[in-house]
Amino acid sequence: MSPSNFSQQFKLITDQTPKEYMTRLRLMKAKQFLKNLSVTDTAYELGYDNISHFIRLFKQEYGMTPKQYQLNQSSIK
Repeated sequence: MSPSNFSQQFKLITDQTPKEYMTRLRLMKAKQFLKNLSVTDTAYELGYDNISHFIRLFKQEYGMTPKQYQLNQSSIK
């Protein structure tokens, strides 16, 4: 199966591209990492070299910055 065909089939089944799927997985993992790591360390652990890009993606997905997420989680405890 060609990469193009795989992408088309993947999108038909999941309603997202493989890249979108992988980004969402990384951002879900980020929520776990943010319990114990800084925003910068979390971004680097997940392979983001550009912290601003990581923050932008996180905010786009969850409606808050990673730091806001950390503060929100610590206030829940």
